[in-house]
Amino acid sequence: MTATNLSSRHWKHCSTCADSSKWGVELAELDFKRKTEVETIKAFISRISENYRPAFGREEIEVARTCVFIGTTNSDNYLSDETGNRRFLPVKTTSIDIDNLGEHRDRLWAAAAHAYDAKENYWLEPKAAEIAQDQAQQRLEQDPWTEIIGQKMAAVTEASIRDAFNACFPAVDEHNISKAMNGRMRTSLLLAGWLRDGKFNSGDRRNQVKFTNPSPTEEWPEADYGFCPSNVIGMC
Repeated sequence: MTATNLSSRHWKHCSTCADSSKWGVELAELDFKRKTEVETIKAFISRISENYRPAFGREEIEVARTCVFIGTTNSDNYLSDETGNRRFLPVKTTSIDIDNLGEHRDRLWAAAAHAYDAKENYWLEPKAAEIAQDQAQQRLEQDPWTEIIGQKMAAVTEASIRDAFNACFPAVDEHNISKAMNGRMRTSLLLAGWLRDGKFNSGDRRNQVKFTNPSPTEEWPEADYGFCPSNVIGMC
């Protein structure tokens, strides 16, 4: 997307929004690879003000943000965190008529200003928020374990991470399950639509994290694909 054409001189390519004269700030190549990157960008775009020392100034000042952020990327799966994606409103673009966009740029901004002055909601209504959440879900990096959870645990109503391993990979000895594999299973459960629901408070699962299935099926799937995690193939 050629965001510059939408904002002209009010556009800025940068990693900080200290310049309050800009209306739009582009976060180019928005593609997260590590959890630290996700947390950093979430904290950055959630701030409502900037603290900085202006040129030739002696003291730091606080300035309210007056800009919007637009992230651009060529990737289809650029979100890697299973939580916090409500901060992103994904829009897929194909071809853009640059000349036409530039010609009607001022009208677009005028229409937005008019809507704001008319007290129209500038936040997402529940239905629109649901659509945005679904769009963000489609841009998450997918894990094959998510599909296996859907196949093997469709009728399960609640489970711990250990339960999930027993259901999906019954041949894997629990002593061979690493911390990284536990983290991957937790993420896969959330990506599969399961919800974290506190901890179990009784029985063998006491104090283990509890996950619930919001839409279990009535019957267990019959297919057994015999899949084994790649890093423990020797155990299957």
